[in-house]
Amino acid sequence: MSKDIAVIERYVGRLNTDIRSGWETGFLGKQRWGSQLIDRFPPDHLIGTRRRDWLDGQQAVGRFLATRRTHFQHKGADGEDVEFWRKGFADRARVVSGLRKKGVLVDINVSYVEDSEVVRAYCCGY
Repeated sequence: MSKDIAVIERYVGRLNTDIRSGWETGFLGKQRWGSQLIDRFPPDHLIGTRRRDWLDGQQAVGRFLATRRTHFQHKGADGEDVEFWRKGFADRARVVSGLRKKGVLVDINVSYVEDSEVVRAYCCGY
């Protein structure tokens, strides 16, 4: 909880209930309206500054999610380290199976990075 508060304050600059509500709603993404996806709107009872705070929290989630990256690293055929990055939290199974099809038959280290901090790490062994 305290880490979450620190992240919100870093991306928004301040914290209150409306910002926190917009932040949490921002993680839900867009909502379906018929066959279209539309942005989520603040609750009707929020007006003026409170509405702006809610929107600030929602927009900050977009900036926060843009920092997500996935790092893949393995040894090449010549023994050199091979590494590459994917935007967002990539589907680990799809990338690793693609590497296996190309003949990469060594351990592959996968790290999920969020806000310049590793949040999860896996070693996909052969």
